[in-house]
Amino acid sequence: MKKVASALIEQWNEQFPRSTVPVYLTRVSDKSYSTLRWRLSATHSKKASQISFSEELLDYFHIAKDRKIVCLFESRRQDLDLQLSLVLYEILRLESYLKNITVLSDIKKCTA
Repeated sequence: MKKVASALIEQWNEQFPRSTVPVYLTRVSDKSYSTLRWRLSATHSKKASQISFSEELLDYFHIAKDRKIVCLFESRRQDLDLQLSLVLYEILRLESYLKNITVLSDIKKCTA
């Protein structure tokens, strides 16, 4: 899924190179479970900042064809972001489960 996310970002960069638009798609690895995000480039704000999909983002795309493409990317971003979020959440749950089972197993050995 990370490869699919990277491919989506690459497709965005091919369609809209960073030097031509103030918004780009990026992958963030934090615990928010929202890994694909829109960012404003540093040339359009004091620093690269997160931007939500909204009329504000669409304001940067004046041609109707470009706006349609951006909406398609946003739809794909949301679908993939949800899938990634669910997988990451389940991985964390499984890791926690395995850790707890190991602790319980160790306790059982000590009390036997």
